[in-house]
Amino acid sequence: MPNFDLPLSQLESYVADVSCPADFDAFWQGSLADARELALDVRMEQVTPIPGGWVDVFDVSFTGFGGQRVKAWFLKPAFTQGDVPLVTVYHGYSGGRGDVLTYAPWVLAGCAVLTMDTRGQGGHSGNAQGYDNPAVAGWMTQGLLSKEQYYYRAVFTDAVRLLDVAHELDGIDTSRIAVTGASQGGGITLAAAALDPRVALCMPDVPFLQHYRRSLEMATRGPYLELVEFFRRYPDWIETGFKTLEYFDGMFFAERLGMPSLWSVALLDDICPASTVFASYNRVKASKSIEVYPYSNHENGPTHALKRLAFLRDAFGLA
Repeated sequence: MPNFDLPLSQLESYVADVSCPADFDAFWQGSLADARELALDVRMEQVTPIPGGWVDVFDVSFTGFGGQRVKAWFLKPAFTQGDVPLVTVYHGYSGGRGDVLTYAPWVLAGCAVLTMDTRGQGGHSGNAQGYDNPAVAGWMTQGLLSKEQYYYRAVFTDAVRLLDVAHELDGIDTSRIAVTGASQGGGITLAAAALDPRVALCMPDVPFLQHYRRSLEMATRGPYLELVEFFRRYPDWIETGFKTLEYFDGMFFAERLGMPSLWSVALLDDICPASTVFASYNRVKASKSIEVYPYSNHENGPTHALKRLAFLRDAFGLA
């Protein structure tokens, strides 16, 4: 196997020598409390159903961080009776909620789906946040010099607000809520699961936003290079920037997970290097497993979708 990162035998025990900020929990509790002072104001409109009548589709919006309206899809299988489990899906960098047919496997398994745009990225949700510091192209450096202004404070808060929406929906078994996503969506998944104890299952795939210092040393393409460019232009702000990033590092969310989780990692990943994924995975104290794809780059193996469905089926007692 080509040698891009550490060998698997070392990855399985790799722990980064990085400490969580002492006020990490207080910062996030305060962020969520501030957001929840605003009414969630969920608005739903049923849209033209997919031919066949097997799923009901709703265009949803709600109030996210800072009062920003965030758009989402809610899909509910029409062939089930009673309350059903819910899979909440978060998206990769520059992606949005996209085409409703993307979520057909979850619906056919008997689950509802709730999925939001990532503010300002590839969807119908804007981003009205203001930032004091300069930034390079993309979202990684917006508000980087302040944890209160950093872009992902809004994104992670939106993700938890989406779970608040889930608890207002009819026909959902709120004891069976799973969160999932790949790449940036995997990083958001970890944050949402760690910040909301109501989540029952966590499924992050090749997660982004993990162990930033090593990611900037290892990644050869992708969004981490935005941070590299920012620090190249503004070397006096390197440590200030990394200090902010500590509050958004998946390592510290991972160690706060209280539910079972299924992860995936690709050993040839040059966007989210495997060691950065294991740096977070190895901190998880709750029940966990990880699927390792030795010859994959920034993607899962072709059977991983079935493994996620099996994990969900066994945990939620689906037929």
